[in-house]
Amino acid sequence: MYLKKYGPLIFIIFVSIILHMIFLIKNPGISYNDPTVYPFEMREAYGDSIIKYGGYDGVNYGKAAEQLVSEGFLGFDSEEPNAYVTPGQPLYLAVNILISNVFGVDYIFFTKVFNLIFSVGTVVLLYFIGSILFNHFTGLITGLIYALYFPPLHFFRSLLSETPSIFLFCLSFLFLVLAIKRDKGIYHIVFGIIFSITIMFRPVVAPMIFVPIFVVITKFGVKKSFIIGIQWLIGPVLVIGSWVIRNAVVLNSFILLSTQENPFFAGTFPYFIEDYNKVYQQLIESGLSPNEFGKLRLINGLETNPILWISWYTIGKTMYLFRRPSGWTDYWNLYSEFTTLFYSYHFLILLFSILAVFLLWKQKTIKCLAFTILIYICASNIFIVDERYGFFVMPLITLLCSFSLSLIINKVYSFLVSKNQLV
Repeated sequence: MYLKKYGPLIFIIFVSIILHMIFLIKNPGISYNDPTVYPFEMREAYGDSIIKYGGYDGVNYGKAAEQLVSEGFLGFDSEEPNAYVTPGQPLYLAVNILISNVFGVDYIFFTKVFNLIFSVGTVVLLYFIGSILFNHFTGLITGLIYALYFPPLHFFRSLLSETPSIFLFCLSFLFLVLAIKRDKGIYHIVFGIIFSITIMFRPVVAPMIFVPIFVVITKFGVKKSFIIGIQWLIGPVLVIGSWVIRNAVVLNSFILLSTQENPFFAGTFPYFIEDYNKVYQQLIESGLSPNEFGKLRLINGLETNPILWISWYTIGKTMYLFRRPSGWTDYWNLYSEFTTLFYSYHFLILLFSILAVFLLWKQKTIKCLAFTILIYICASNIFIVDERYGFFVMPLITLLCSFSLSLIINKVYSFLVSKNQLV
């Protein structure tokens, strides 16, 4: 019985592991093989070995973790303690360093193995989420689609935060679904803790909590929701509260998440018409912070060319988030024959998810998923745009896609069965 039910899932897991192992062994991609794609200053500082980090930010995360273990303080791209980024990824890498030292292996390879487990684990989580929200068949389709999706196979080999943060987000989402369906205090508490840890990796997910809040109030009423809210708050108090205390003690400042300002400023370049270096020089000459200068640019842009700037912060950035499978620019010169395949696969996922929203809008689950994705997109569009940030929400988009596909497959199957019966 269990083999019949979970046999297809076991097969999907096996396929996912095989694909990950192939990418782990062959290690394709420019970021993993060509040091010249990194800035000269970074190559000069760290040498050609920077390719093992798998990305510009991966180098900074890795060096921050190494510094944390050796020097005892957290500083991102700095020799001094700071809160430039939230601590999730550096702490995750620091733990990997400590464990790998015990076994005498390279921590970067150790991290890749852990990331592989998290990436395959995300496939499993999506199966269970799809099964609980919709049905067993939808869960299987969700797991299979994500297992065959390209970006996870690229990012699990890097020190970037995508793989662990997506796993944590899906894990928190699973506990959220269980908490709402079964209303057990332990599920609510665990959800709050894991979601808070996810925020420590990706602060932009924080606004997504508004959809669960609305669902809980609608389903349980205000009085019960107040109790649930207290259970959810245990996580932020323990996790985010610890970070706030650290910042108060070490930096003598109240910093809730991070002090990073460049992403907002870097997001004020509609369709990249302006020269970034020229505008950045204006920022330096102004004496303003990146946030202050970015706000002035945004206000001035809305006043002088509102159509351009409004379209950029809505449709424009959204298109850039999902314009191609994230990470593929690392491969399209060497593996151009696969570009059409991976692009088509990516856009078909988006297409069927949009179909689900438009054709099945009356279903509450579809509405909740759609609004959660929309909130994430709106929050992301405030800052610099990158396909990496679009990739983060692809698990939820895959759920929508899988549900519409499962309905289509069932309709076609029923039609064929009825046609055969008539014959």
